[in-house]
Parts: sequence; structure tokens; C-alpha cells
Amino acid sequence: MSGYEFDCPEDFEGQNNFLQEPGTYHVVVIAVDEHPTASNGTMLDGFRVDFAVLDGTTPGQKDKQFNVMFFAPKLTDKNGGEFAKRKQARFCLATGILPKASPGQRVTVDLQQAAGRQLVLELEHQKDQQTGQPTKFLQLAWANIYHVDDPAVAKVPKDATALALLPVGLRKRPEDFAKKPGGQGGSGGAAKPSPSPAPLPATPAAGAMNLDDL
Repeated sequence: MSGYEFDCPEDFEGQNNFLQEPGTYHVVVIAVDEHPTASNGTMLDGFRVDFAVLDGTTPGQKDKQFNVMFFAPKLTDKNGGEFAKRKQARFCLATGILPKASPGQRVTVDLQQAAGRQLVLELEHQKDQQTGQPTKFLQLAWANIYHVDDPAVAKVPKDATALALLPVGLRKRPEDFAKKPGGQGGSGGAAKPSPSPAPLPATPAAGAMNLDDL
């Protein structure tokens, strides 16, 4: 019997459904893992969220998937954990699972309520720590996470059909994001400048709070 010799690929999967292009995307939360692990099985401190793209500034990415790790803040972080706190809080506010909060306040949320919720976030290429050059992997750009109705992302393309599925209680008006005295307001300004789900039961929309105060 004759044999045919060939080289096996590094990946036996078919078409890659993972998002590889940076951009600002309208997304839906697929799942939240509250006990995430690294590839070597080590437990990670924080929670990981799986997303699917609905629309965005980079065309042709609909239904592509990706995940973001929201690490718990540590005092040993460069900024004492404030940046990690900001990313976690902005995710909770954008998805409406944190109806109301004040800067510095300790809160409790049900992360599983975020499944099926929609938001807008910006992704960029990670940079190699040694060379500083962009890699093929994506990461959250700063803490650029927004409620779908935030005027800051009004020009980001969004899936109108998916938005129509959101309960009225999860939608917001432009004035809800206005800066108010005493740090109250709902401004969704970026943390730092940088360039279809089933209907859910109505719940209170994200509370009046200035995201920039986080």
C-alpha cells in the first residue's frame, strides 16, 4: 500500500470565528465566567466576559467573538488598582447591572445578569512588552466601555434590530449622560482618548452617575 506524506496544520479548526480586527464595536454579552482560569489551569482573580459583535466601526466583523478579562484590583498595580476598578465599574454601568453607585462606594452586583445585555467598547492590538510592537491579540482600549445610548458613541454603527430587543428600562436618554453637580450624571466619556439576543425582563437602567468619576 502506498502512503501519502503531508504536514499537519497548527490548527485543525475550520474558519476562525474569533475577532482579530481592532475597532469600536456594538456587542452583546454571551456569558460571564466568574471563576476564570489561565491556559495552564491557574485560577485568575477577576471575571472574564465572552462577547459577540453585532456591528461596529470595522466592517465585516458581525458575529465574530472575543473575550475580555476584568482583573480584580490589586494594591500592587501601578495605580493602586484604580484602573482595574474603573474597567469593572464601567462594564457594570454600561450593561445596567449596577443601577446606582457613588465613587468609592463598595457595591454588590449579579454578574450573570449581564448575559444578553448590549454595550459598546473599543478594542486595540496588544503590544509586545519587549519590542513595543503591536501583536495579533486584542485587548480593551483603556476603559473605553459605553452604554449603547451614550452620546460619546452615537456615531458608532449599531445593529438596530438588536437594539430594538432591549427593554425600555435598559435604554437611556441623552440628558441622562449630562454632567451634574456633586459628581452625579451619566457622562460616558472615554477613560482616555483613542480613536441577536432574546429579550430580557425590564430592569432599572444604569443609574445616574458620571462614569468619568470612576
